[in-house]
Amino acid sequence: MTNELLLVSKLFPTTLEETEKFDVQKRIELLKKYHFNADQVDLTQTNIGKGDTGIYYFKTSVAKAVPRDVLTEYSAAAEKAGIKLLTYFNVHWAAESLAKAHPDWIQYNKNKTAIETGGYHEGAFFCVNSPWRDYAAQIAEDLAKYDIYAIFLDGPIFSWEGCYCEHCEKKFGSRLPHSAEDADWKKFQAFRSQSIFDFIGHLKNGLRKSSQKVMLFSNAQGGFYHNLDLRRNVPTNRELTKYVDILGSEGGCIPLDLTSSYGYLRPGISSKQLEAQAGEKATFIFISGRHLNWSRYLLPPAETKLIFAQTVANGANLEYMIFSGDIGKPGALAVGEINKFLHENAKLFEGAKSMAEVALLVSERTADFYASPADLGDTEYKGMVMALMQSHIPFDIIDDYSLEGKEFFKYKTVILPNCACLSARQVENIKEYVRGGGTVIATYETSHYDEIGRKTSDLQLGELFGVTSLNKANEMGAIDNISVTDPVFGNLAQTLIPATMRNLAIENRGGEGAAYFHEKMKSPYSELPPVSSSPALMLNSYGKGRTAYFPGTFGGLYWKFRFPEYMALLAGLVTKFNPAGLCFKGLPQSVEVVVRRQEKSGRRLIHLISSLEGGASRPVEYILPRDIKLRIGNLGDMKSAAFFAEERQGEKLENEAIGGEVSFAIKGFKEYGIVVID
Repeated sequence: MTNELLLVSKLFPTTLEETEKFDVQKRIELLKKYHFNADQVDLTQTNIGKGDTGIYYFKTSVAKAVPRDVLTEYSAAAEKAGIKLLTYFNVHWAAESLAKAHPDWIQYNKNKTAIETGGYHEGAFFCVNSPWRDYAAQIAEDLAKYDIYAIFLDGPIFSWEGCYCEHCEKKFGSRLPHSAEDADWKKFQAFRSQSIFDFIGHLKNGLRKSSQKVMLFSNAQGGFYHNLDLRRNVPTNRELTKYVDILGSEGGCIPLDLTSSYGYLRPGISSKQLEAQAGEKATFIFISGRHLNWSRYLLPPAETKLIFAQTVANGANLEYMIFSGDIGKPGALAVGEINKFLHENAKLFEGAKSMAEVALLVSERTADFYASPADLGDTEYKGMVMALMQSHIPFDIIDDYSLEGKEFFKYKTVILPNCACLSARQVENIKEYVRGGGTVIATYETSHYDEIGRKTSDLQLGELFGVTSLNKANEMGAIDNISVTDPVFGNLAQTLIPATMRNLAIENRGGEGAAYFHEKMKSPYSELPPVSSSPALMLNSYGKGRTAYFPGTFGGLYWKFRFPEYMALLAGLVTKFNPAGLCFKGLPQSVEVVVRRQEKSGRRLIHLISSLEGGASRPVEYILPRDIKLRIGNLGDMKSAAFFAEERQGEKLENEAIGGEVSFAIKGFKEYGIVVID
């Protein structure tokens, strides 16, 4: 987050004439009414289903036409009103007129045919290696002459079909490969990413000719798995940070199938991922107020507030995007309400850092190279996210780079949800981490492949887990069972629980079995067969640390079936490994906990969000007020506690100490609130 919490408006014009008739004072009044302190303005004729037409509302030498210089008027008025101004620049989609005028600027497929724009239904995609890059750099140079905060680049991208234009061929230096079977295919993927970086770097050089303070950013990846075709469009965030000043993603643009895609969790997960990857740079989540893909149908108020809450609670600034004609609808009015709360309490967000002691790895290498059913990485990850949230265990997201550079050593527990593809260096760092006292929870084929997807003869972390891979499957059915035998899990409602169905056959190599598969059932009604010798959960000591290894797809089964014992197993392991860690009890499963700390004051901020309220039904139309009792263990020193929510500014919380825990009663909790502990 920046030193100032930025609440950015992004209003798409509803007609082509709207920008030309732009009323500066009315816009500022609107922003004030809805409590925005920044505005991303689109001063092009881009977003009315056309693509970039070359017609702009700011002075630039490359424009086809400049009907009016809106930016001169608006930048002066915005500065006077205390509003930061960001400008939108479309760098992926050319209008049909511009594409026809400059056929050498656009992307072509391997048949040398201009690539269709899919859902856009007209125009073409710009190619970052074409002469258009000089045109774009000139636009950036001219924009940066104005008094603006930042330039946002929508794109750049490569279509999954391309590009095979003459400029790409020349830059690649040899025949461009046509399929994954070609020898240079992986080189081609790297070429595409580097071409995007080169384009952004070239554009930034143009910008810097005019200004050293105007910032630049573009679309980055959010906190979810992409398939490889989509990942080409958005290069790796860690590399992107070398070229941009802000890291932002469309993590608040929730897709069609809200439940199965876990889109309703994306804003928070994306914010966590960006924070891990941005270093000291600001992060943004772009929030669509629309129920995608119905562009004029707004999300209801409760859901809108939940998206905002997930974003700011996890350290990101936000940008809210709707068509200007939808201002005044209930979803948009709710933005004014929560923005008012955020604006009045901005000091609670500034300089706050995550206090999570648990980290969850999302492995881009596994997403790129894992040669097993596609859902294994995705559902393992989603299941672990859900189990952690429902257990009220605060956690951060880390990436492959975190394992390379030992950034993860600061956590007490690291979770590896089927992170199959690990490099030798990552493996050695994980071993060093555990030897020094860290703890690891892993599932299925974690470490059974190297960093480019080549299967190894054994789990590279087998010694750490206390097991040996037998290199074969131990498949179970939807009628088979596991018995949990370790007494530490004696609080489970049932110790005979459903078995994970995809499993790696393993052999004990000095670990301690905590749960075992039963022999396979003949039918759902047959007599329960005996416990087998195949472990379903292995615990192991390694140096000063400990590991827990599930040879099955633990997270995937939880994601699909939500068996409460699976959630309790994960929570029990985290507690077993870190009994002195900060813990939260007494909350309903539907409430997520995010805990942060402001270093200068030592103030702790416990964000409570009803993020999971709509897990069974989306979108969330409303959330009924309820009384909750929050119990916190291992909190440490406390002078006072207060609760902040809409219409509740610093309400004093009475507390009760019971057996090492502190208990707070909160009445009428709805979507979002913050317990502030000094």
